[in-house]
Amino acid sequence: MNTNRLAALATSALVAACGGGGGPDGPSSTAEGFWVGPTSSGYTARLVVLENGETWGLYSTPTAVVGALYGSTNSSSNGTLTGSGSDFYFPGRLLQTANYSGTYTAKQRVSVTTSLGSGFTGNYAPEYDTPASLTAVAGTYGGFGLTLNSGGYSVPMTITAAGAVTASTPQCAGTGTIQPRATGKGVFNFTIAFTGASCPLASPGSTSGVAVYDTASRTLVSLSLNPGKSNGHFWQGVK
Repeated sequence: MNTNRLAALATSALVAACGGGGGPDGPSSTAEGFWVGPTSSGYTARLVVLENGETWGLYSTPTAVVGALYGSTNSSSNGTLTGSGSDFYFPGRLLQTANYSGTYTAKQRVSVTTSLGSGFTGNYAPEYDTPASLTAVAGTYGGFGLTLNSGGYSVPMTITAAGAVTASTPQCAGTGTIQPRATGKGVFNFTIAFTGASCPLASPGSTSGVAVYDTASRTLVSLSLNPGKSNGHFWQGVK
């Protein structure tokens, strides 16, 4: 499955879950939350900064997922932030690391520049403050995945009401878990491990990360990395 088809689906959940700006919703002094906006390279980035500073995201054109992001953001009470992270650039199968810094207004706006010369300006999306629900996310999905060393591929996935995850491709089976984070925000903890002769990641390919679900479009996006954080399984599906 090519990245253009994946993008037509994959951006939908993060577009909706991180959807379109918003205003303050309760007290906060950090850069925690969903953020959506343009990059200096002309892409659209959709990011989530967790309460512990862990940062995940995707960036894309209107027709293709271009890359994924993982890092650690440190936020201070005076509206400045610093961090470091990794950029998984799919067209070139390239992994780059960078430092970043910037400013933010909690639950409103963030502006960041990186040591690679790129930048991002994003608006806050209040959907972050709606708790993740296992009841809502349970079901069977037709989905597609990406790794740094492969193109898009079909990966159906089933999630039980208890949060057990099963997935499969030809000669490759995956099992894992999905659970709402204890913070009560709109983000799940997500793990999956694949075993088999034709797995996109080395078998066994164990990964862990986060997932977000959009109830309106019935779309789930998961972003998970291997223990060394040198590759990952970036997946999207629709019930």
